[in-house]
Amino acid sequence: MPYNKSRAVIIIVLVAMVAAIGCYSVTNNNVKSLVKDTVQEEKPQPFLAANDGVVADKNPAEKNAKNDIVAKNSEAKLADNNVTIKSIDPLIKVTHDLPSSSTETNSYDVARNDDVNVQFVIWNNEPVSNLNVTVGNIAGNIEYAIKRVGYVSIKQKANAIDNPVNPSDGKYPDPLIDVTSSLNLAQNSVTPIWVSLHIPSTASTGTLSISVKFSGGLAGKQQFSEEKNITLNIHNAIISSANYPWYANWLFIDIPTMGSTKKLKFLNNNNDPTLFSDSYWKLTNDIASFMHNEDQNVIMIDPAKLASYSYQGDNLVVDLSAFDKMVDIFQKNGVIGRIEGAHFCGRPGGWGTKYVLHYVKKDANGNAVFADGDPDDPGVQQYYKVFLAALTNYLKKKNLFNKYYQHIADEPVDGNAASYLAALDVVNKFAPRIKTLDAIQTTKVASAITVPVPQLDFFAKNLDYFKNLISSGKEVWIYTSWLPQGTFGNRFIEQQALQHRLLFWILAKYNLKGVLSWGFNYWENTDVYNQSGKPESGNRIKPAGDGYLVYPKNGGLMSSIRMETLKDGFEDYALLQKLEQQNPQLANKLINQVVQNTDHYITNVSDFRNIQKQLIDNIK
Repeated sequence: MPYNKSRAVIIIVLVAMVAAIGCYSVTNNNVKSLVKDTVQEEKPQPFLAANDGVVADKNPAEKNAKNDIVAKNSEAKLADNNVTIKSIDPLIKVTHDLPSSSTETNSYDVARNDDVNVQFVIWNNEPVSNLNVTVGNIAGNIEYAIKRVGYVSIKQKANAIDNPVNPSDGKYPDPLIDVTSSLNLAQNSVTPIWVSLHIPSTASTGTLSISVKFSGGLAGKQQFSEEKNITLNIHNAIISSANYPWYANWLFIDIPTMGSTKKLKFLNNNNDPTLFSDSYWKLTNDIASFMHNEDQNVIMIDPAKLASYSYQGDNLVVDLSAFDKMVDIFQKNGVIGRIEGAHFCGRPGGWGTKYVLHYVKKDANGNAVFADGDPDDPGVQQYYKVFLAALTNYLKKKNLFNKYYQHIADEPVDGNAASYLAALDVVNKFAPRIKTLDAIQTTKVASAITVPVPQLDFFAKNLDYFKNLISSGKEVWIYTSWLPQGTFGNRFIEQQALQHRLLFWILAKYNLKGVLSWGFNYWENTDVYNQSGKPESGNRIKPAGDGYLVYPKNGGLMSSIRMETLKDGFEDYALLQKLEQQNPQLANKLINQVVQNTDHYITNVSDFRNIQKQLIDNIK
């Protein structure tokens, strides 16, 4: 269950090895919990998560108090060593072959208004039935929720990622699945439970101890119970939204021209909801609420494709009602720090092909239809004159003009830079004050764009050029896609978690203001839990997870380890900006210890945690 900044969330991630998916129970009578708002887990139909060793609870054994075994703050050695429970740093992606000898982490340094993930892992030699997890001893207004980790299978792995996660069974931890009913674990399972807290900005500083109790039955006979204590060292630092970077993940939502790439069906029993129906807008609102809870502050919306068009004689009439409703939903949910207007151009051929502008014209029957044309086409010119006037008037009326950034065309390269600039001239001609933002792979257009967004490896290759742009006052972001790979940070399922989180430390090092990724929810088939990398140019493989950070379920979305780890990096950036204001020398020192250059970063989790502690501890 997603949480917002006023809520505390604990995610307990249970990772199992061998049997089919099931669910587990969270009970707690001592603290106010977000879990009370959840419902019993539904298997996200028609999507089935990879087999992860959790089995359905058909006949849970009754608890037998006489046989309860309690152990506090020690490695579980219960019932002849049949169960081991440890707290493992959530920056460790727990595969099914993680050894029980792994180092335990029982203490975390945190800021206020901070999201904190705690991960427990259960190793069991005997089957476990009716497993329950109870959280207690939380002082203050801290609430929590409990989730489990699901697994995805990747048949064709990327071949250009350094030091990837490499599970022997090919099952990768990533989805975070809401659960509220009892859990059965198959014999010889490895089961992580992510527990994620939000520390409110009003929290008292000092040490806070949190107890988590695990109880269940072994082989249908003996009952066990173990309590684990986690210590949170709450520091004075407060994470402020005023210091957040811009964070854009493109949402794909059904629009009239979308065709076979519609995505709302994944949340609606594999049925496309009728465009602009009540169910369509409800699903959109649920997505917007989820995105707000995940700290998304930029949303891409397509005003041209959401608009409806008609003709009065030869005069084009533009109706932005659907665009207005879409904007209103995301604005009310707190997602709109900025709006990205979807691209006006497309490529009719290969990567270096010149761009054409999408526009609306009258067909032989007098209907308004989309077509493609060159920038100097009179029909193109007339359309953008009318459309941009309507869009500008709307944005100004809604006080959104300064928050709106228009995409011209995606990823221009040297070979089509001239056509990009020609299309940009059309926009500048009819909306001279509208701001622009685009992912780029050429320096030939960067200075003409309000916010150029080079791909991370292209930024690295042209570092001096972009440093000069930034020094001149230009706002610059970076973006990632299926590239770069190697040692570069990105958001692939196969990567180590630090390579996700440190994207935001790269921003801090190079004075970049945002990060963009093309895929928030671009699922390409109905079984998102069984993926295969795709061959791309140069015999490289497009990594699984490149196009999405979230997983679908009927009626909504589920988060992922990658999504939550990126959120942690987002909050690191806010703290780094605060420290930069107070002690720039120390801030730069810590950043340089974590990020040596654009593709070489700290790799040891314990070393990173030590630097993170210094960051939090030195903010007044």
